[in-house]
Amino acid sequence: MRLSVPVFTFLATTFGVSDALAVSSYVSDLPHGSVNRCAPCHTNPNPGGSARTAFGNAYASNSRNWGPSLASLDSDGDGITNGVELQDPAGAWTPGQPSPGNPAMVSSPGHSFSTPGERALVLSEVRIDQPQVIEILNPTATAIDAGGMYLYTGDAGFQIPSGQPANTAIPPGGTLRVLLNSSSPNVPGRISEPASSGLGTFGSADFVSLHWINDNSNTFNVYWTLTDYVQWGAAGQARESTAASAGQWTAGQFVPAPVAGRDIEFDGIGGGLADWLTDAPATLGALNAECLLQGLLGQRALDAAQVYAPDSNGDGVLNIADPVRRIADAAAAP
Repeated sequence: MRLSVPVFTFLATTFGVSDALAVSSYVSDLPHGSVNRCAPCHTNPNPGGSARTAFGNAYASNSRNWGPSLASLDSDGDGITNGVELQDPAGAWTPGQPSPGNPAMVSSPGHSFSTPGERALVLSEVRIDQPQVIEILNPTATAIDAGGMYLYTGDAGFQIPSGQPANTAIPPGGTLRVLLNSSSPNVPGRISEPASSGLGTFGSADFVSLHWINDNSNTFNVYWTLTDYVQWGAAGQARESTAASAGQWTAGQFVPAPVAGRDIEFDGIGGGLADWLTDAPATLGALNAECLLQGLLGQRALDAAQVYAPDSNGDGVLNIADPVRRIADAAAAP
């Protein structure tokens, strides 16, 4: 990445000359540098001279050159090599080439809680009524561990426990439910957020954002750490502009607040307002079937990928040939 003089001047003024140089040079010398920014090399992902991570030290010791030797290391000790985390297992990439692999599968080799695929996870359902629940969906064909990611509600950030893959790993097409203000034990597919964590209580107009890393100020206003967002009840909720900068939401849009006993649900494809449904039957832990059913009945727009998807309700008939099928509400308790 080659910065223009005004951008470099801004960075130098804001973060100092050495950090501006790091942003303009070091970041572009690593695969997917624009995705991870300063996070692999620094404990604080924001520029500003924070301490180096183990990966940052190894990178500096290697004369800040990416290659096979650095790719083969597991600097953060999470059992995944630096090369796999940066989608370049052999360390064959060189600056100036297109970054290899899938950006959604990139993770930080400087943080053990950051694992491949976390950026692909999405918010899929929010229960406003008690007990309040946030559901996270894995829309990929590969299991992804959500441990170490953060949820933010404006009151505080909550880090999904890391080191509990049996509970936090989400299978392909599966979900992880996070129970707010709960003392229930963590089990596979369900994590409790203790009241002491401070996520607070949802209001009729509120929001949730999902982040792959904390910006170390607990404000969660750095756009490239935000991976998903939804707001309901009214526009202008906190982090709306951050989500817009991240390309995860359109400023001024919001999902209508649900009536009592109903949730807001994501239809599984896309990510804009049109992909969220309000007043949906609770389907926590199961397919958000109402979204698809309404689309097939012509009551809401559907993405082509949903219409031509395989048999969503398991009745042996493809979606495209099953426009009036019955989809049972999976009223799964949290």
